[in-house]
Amino acid sequence: IYAGVILLVILLVSQFSLYLIRKNMVPLEALMKGIRNMSDNRFDTRRALESNDEFSEVAEAFNSMSSQIGGQFNRLQTQAEIDQLILSRPSVDDIVNIALSGIERLVPCTWVGMALLNDEKSHNFQLKGRPFGEDHLSAVKSFTLSRQELQTAVNRNSVLVTETDNEFILHLRDISTIPHKCYLILPILNVDGLFALLILGCDSEPPVEDVEQATEFSNSIAV
Repeated sequence: IYAGVILLVILLVSQFSLYLIRKNMVPLEALMKGIRNMSDNRFDTRRALESNDEFSEVAEAFNSMSSQIGGQFNRLQTQAEIDQLILSRPSVDDIVNIALSGIERLVPCTWVGMALLNDEKSHNFQLKGRPFGEDHLSAVKSFTLSRQELQTAVNRNSVLVTETDNEFILHLRDISTIPHKCYLILPILNVDGLFALLILGCDSEPPVEDVEQATEFSNSIAV
């Protein structure tokens, strides 16, 4: 009887030990896979753990870190591409294409565009834009801003325009060809003042982190 009881206890302890080991190893393997993805410059893979313990907290911190590193990496990579283009004396369209591709990697959006200031006195802009993911600029249109609208863009790092706003919205609905719930407008300033507007069309209001990333990127383009 004793031998049978001891054998049964050993079996139970072994099974319980294996269960605990698997429970701990699965989250660790998921986190290790995420680390390997980061080493391969893949920062968009999020680790989802439903363990409701320390592992889930570590996974959440890892996802946040991966997202921030990925954003910084994409911004620096795009800036390096722009620097290389400058050395080859590119056209404005080349720089606009690189800038729009870079912002797509940083902020989820459905439409991207850049409005270049044509005439400072008349506040006339020429917009070059395209739907998300396309390679070629599919929209090139001109529009004029009022003095108040222009001053709003110059005085703020970013302007979020929704369906209830009057400023910019009529211009944007006409030039983006696709209606969006909101637009994020980022001024690009040089030593002489406003040079261009980086415009993103979004289906929902972007989070604060995305707005900050986009603002940093627009400042890099200005440099």
